[in-house]
Amino acid sequence: MTERKVRSKFIACGAIIVLAVGYLIFSSVGGSTAYYLTIEEVKAQGPSECKVRVAATIMGETIEWNAQELMLKFKIADGSGSLAVIYNAPAPTCSGMAPRPQ
Repeated sequence: MTERKVRSKFIACGAIIVLAVGYLIFSSVGGSTAYYLTIEEVKAQGPSECKVRVAATIMGETIEWNAQELMLKFKIADGSGSLAVIYNAPAPTCSGMAPRPQ
């Protein structure tokens, strides 16, 4: 093999590797980015049953858990105001809102 053919194969393999790594980075970044709305933006959209992510703090004194109906009610707040939230499902354990065993 001549030196030119070896160099061409090396460049082609390098380009394939760079493209594959670039594709993996691009595809993983798109799935891991999360857009958070402010309370003001959520209120501007109006009532909705859609799932959204809101950048706010849970107001601890407003947490109400109804185990029979699997309903969690609480308020969240940020600098632009507060918003009531109703969550119908088992309480998320990672939030510290789930009832603790007695």
